[in-house]
Amino acid sequence: MTRDRVDIEGSARPPLFGAVLQGDVAPDEIVTAVLWLRTPEGSPPLVETAWNVVRTREPWSHERYAATYAANAEDLARVDAFARAHDLSVVDIHHAARSVTLRAAARAFEAAFGVKLKRHAYKGEVDITHDAPLSVPANLEGVILWVFLPRHAPVVDAIPPPRRRVEVAPAPPADAPDKPWRFHPPPRFAKAYDFPDELTGEGVCLGVLALYGGISPDDMQVFFEGLGMRVPDIVTVGPNRWATGHDAWANYEVSMDAQIAFSCAPGVRPVVYFSDARGNDDTTSYTYFQLFNTALFDTVNRPSVLTLSAGLPEDLPGVWTRAEATRINELFVIAAILGITVCLPSGDSGSIFPMAQGMFSAPSLVYFPGSSPWVLCCGGTTLILDEQGARKDEVVWNRLADTMFLAYGNAGRIANLGSSSGGVSRYFECPEWQAHAAVPARTFATFRDWVFTEPASTFAGRGCPDVAAHADFFEGYRIFVDGAYRYGGGTSASTPLLAALVARLCQGVGRRLGFLNPLLYRLQLEEGANVFRPIVAGNNGGYAASPEAGWNACTGLGAPRGRALLEALRKVYGV
Repeated sequence: MTRDRVDIEGSARPPLFGAVLQGDVAPDEIVTAVLWLRTPEGSPPLVETAWNVVRTREPWSHERYAATYAANAEDLARVDAFARAHDLSVVDIHHAARSVTLRAAARAFEAAFGVKLKRHAYKGEVDITHDAPLSVPANLEGVILWVFLPRHAPVVDAIPPPRRRVEVAPAPPADAPDKPWRFHPPPRFAKAYDFPDELTGEGVCLGVLALYGGISPDDMQVFFEGLGMRVPDIVTVGPNRWATGHDAWANYEVSMDAQIAFSCAPGVRPVVYFSDARGNDDTTSYTYFQLFNTALFDTVNRPSVLTLSAGLPEDLPGVWTRAEATRINELFVIAAILGITVCLPSGDSGSIFPMAQGMFSAPSLVYFPGSSPWVLCCGGTTLILDEQGARKDEVVWNRLADTMFLAYGNAGRIANLGSSSGGVSRYFECPEWQAHAAVPARTFATFRDWVFTEPASTFAGRGCPDVAAHADFFEGYRIFVDGAYRYGGGTSASTPLLAALVARLCQGVGRRLGFLNPLLYRLQLEEGANVFRPIVAGNNGGYAASPEAGWNACTGLGAPRGRALLEALRKVYGV
């Protein structure tokens, strides 16, 4: 007996605790879904190819990748027939990325995939979910790997950031001796970490990714002219929208990333990639998929380094599922094949992200996609500089005991000043290249009615972060956003700083460096190359740094020694 239909995997943000069901999605509402198809039958597994690239240090071109892994014609024909049979419009096919975008009225989508679409509201945000597993005709079993579930039809109009008339860059405030905080131009941190100053990243394309929000050309002009630097010609891909209201922080995020990355590697070809999300309520796992797909398969700019300052805890209900993370992780495997270094933050809440559910509700958590074993996960330190900008001391960034009033107009809330997140993944096993890092195992136990009802189990997971750099707002990065100088910090700041270093190293070695982690761990922990300065003091609330450990779950291998790392890489590559 044959099956007429089969279940397939799909993704949507499930309703959060406290979400209110608003009702069914209107039958005529236009929604969009994206299908992710399998690699062609007979092609080598992606992970196998990625490891071959890592071993040989010979990245593939986009053309070679497409010739090997692009969606095949037979699979696309099956999907097209399915779409036609259910009144779904195929609006885009990306052969190399193996993605097909469908658009239709909600009723057509529901009939095609055997579900009912529901709308939920949570704290002003609206999610579309479904009430049953997705299913497709049996002849598509194995062809469709994943369905990114219905979204509102994307609006691709770009809303320009507000223009402001700025005659002279306002001077930053003087460092008052009675204040505990100061801020510094980002290149001062590059100098403190001994970035090779003869290298600027020239010839290297560095891409900044933004979930949403926008950048202002006026802000960029003031920032770079204030440093006495040439204003870079930033290429934007996707709609550069200036966010407003509670989502306005996204403008600070992407502006900070771009200003740090492009001022600390001033010779790069700068690109900023935007998704079509309009705000937090429109941001899902698909937003990450879309952003990375766009950047990875950008055959015009061809980035060598990508940085994104965003992520969410693996274990947090209503956020990432293990299945979603596993699928998104495949994109980072593709990045390794193409020789693209992906830099992602470890997070800013220490290792005790509050879940607010019952007793002891602050388990140690790591952030995905930073927890992917195929990315460079960047933690945070507190780097203390003297009046000349030289390094005096460096410890784990931990301001969990310090608070700030996070103001929103006339309202706001109390928040802590953050700490370098880190710990052990629940989603990904400890990779071989961390074998010498002494990553602790995670322990799990069931505690029911005040009794441990099952034996404790352990999981040897991927340790986060890999490396670290300055992240403390109290010695912040001086950035210029929305017409004024601001304080930048967090692992959202250390990540683009480290991406800028990778871009300089690419120039210094004369090639893409791609997936660096195995080489970095080997140089530091096995060969004693001393390319990182271990952070030996401080903690992040759940893990501690110590002089005895070569790696810790707060700052990884430590902070970079830029010139030493360049010389070590030149020896490896025979330059």
